[in-house]
Amino acid sequence: MRILLIDTSADFLSKAGHSFEIFIHQPLALMCLAAYLRRNWSVAHEIRIINLGVDCKSYTEVAHEISWFRPDVIGLRGLSTTKDQLHATARLGKQHSTATVVAGGPYPSASPVDVMEDSNIDFGVVGEGEVAFCRLMEHIHAGTAQLEEIAGLCYRGKDGRIVIRPSALIENLDELPYPDYDLIDIDVYRHFLPETPLYRRYALLNTSRGCPYKCVYCHRIMQKRFRRRSAQNVVDEIAHMNQHHGIKDFLVIDDAFANDIRRGIRIFDLIVQKGLDVNFFFSNGLRGDVVTREFVDAMVDAGTVQVVYAPETGSPRLQKYLKKYMNLEKLAATIEYTISKGIIVDVFSMVGFPTETEEEARATLEFVLQFPGLCYVMYFAVRFFKGTELYDWAVEAGLSPDELARDESFSYHQVGQLRDFLTPETIHDLRMELTRRFYLSKEPLERALETQRRYMREEEILAQYRMFFPSLNNIQELEQLAR
Repeated sequence: MRILLIDTSADFLSKAGHSFEIFIHQPLALMCLAAYLRRNWSVAHEIRIINLGVDCKSYTEVAHEISWFRPDVIGLRGLSTTKDQLHATARLGKQHSTATVVAGGPYPSASPVDVMEDSNIDFGVVGEGEVAFCRLMEHIHAGTAQLEEIAGLCYRGKDGRIVIRPSALIENLDELPYPDYDLIDIDVYRHFLPETPLYRRYALLNTSRGCPYKCVYCHRIMQKRFRRRSAQNVVDEIAHMNQHHGIKDFLVIDDAFANDIRRGIRIFDLIVQKGLDVNFFFSNGLRGDVVTREFVDAMVDAGTVQVVYAPETGSPRLQKYLKKYMNLEKLAATIEYTISKGIIVDVFSMVGFPTETEEEARATLEFVLQFPGLCYVMYFAVRFFKGTELYDWAVEAGLSPDELARDESFSYHQVGQLRDFLTPETIHDLRMELTRRFYLSKEPLERALETQRRYMREEEILAQYRMFFPSLNNIQELEQLAR
């Protein structure tokens, strides 16, 4: 069987209104899926991975790849922000092949009915895909697995009704194979910008799955259960990638890496003991109010050069309202201590929550600006994603599902038309104040650049600042603007 896996999550055509370079990652989920299938399915098969934005620059090229490969099965991974691309690719799959089309990933997991209402899609997979997809292949090939027995599978019953089987979680993550990097060209990704600006040879690292916290703006795909790989298993993968693929830089993408502090410290200690010369970039997964000084020390000793902390809001009331329950005092102490270690420390926050007042939005701004030595500050607009509690609140408040669907495709820099609690003008003014006080203020900019230049090349630093200043040609232009 010929299996074509396509990652549709890169917004490779419209850029969804982005005024900055597209964030494109290695298709880690598909590489994990392929590795599991290769190890656990004995039927002879050939797998090919395509990543939109990297391997194809137009739908014409996508159609050509489908026609050339002649797949028996097409597996599509998609995000809610680029759901239109998933549906468009499914249509091409049916037009240019006789393949069975399967959709999985965050978007199908959050909106399975929307996915299965597309006649070009035969099956959907919600939650973790490895086991469900493998069993579906057994069904397609020989009928040995019954559809009603496959957890996490979506399909149409004999009466045409959509059936959604509850997903099941993989309990022992150490049993999963490492991602199959042989199916991609690692070096190609040096020319694309991942979430952390790295124009270099890197690998994605996922050491756990799920998040135990119940923030209302997040999806519930993993049932809000935290599962971890053992420290030894994680370090073995790092050593394997370092020795067999020449990877020194790792972008950690866990949702809740710091949920198990002792395991994290053990991972870092083992890296030091093995003498591995590696760098870690934590663009996600470090909850600052649970991180300890011992954890930060071990993290830096093991090679961590960049971390992101995400208070989201500086309002204690909103922390409770959003069920994030971040202890802002502990977080502030963690941020200050991490800055003192001399590594890159960035902060992400959001504005535009339901019931948020202008005073609370300003409290968030003041919270993130209180730390001398921060390198980068983001002030995102809230997005209402289907499958989250925040989306349900919005619908109950009378917001149109059609408008909310359009809101999903906006970037985090776009305010949209759903801010009846904070006006777009207010959010714009606050962002301009952030720009003036942080990015265009001489001392904060000089401190940030001094730290960033220890670990990043000029082109990487420039790529990050171009998110705020898209016409920027070089860092010197920004330095001249700062007063």
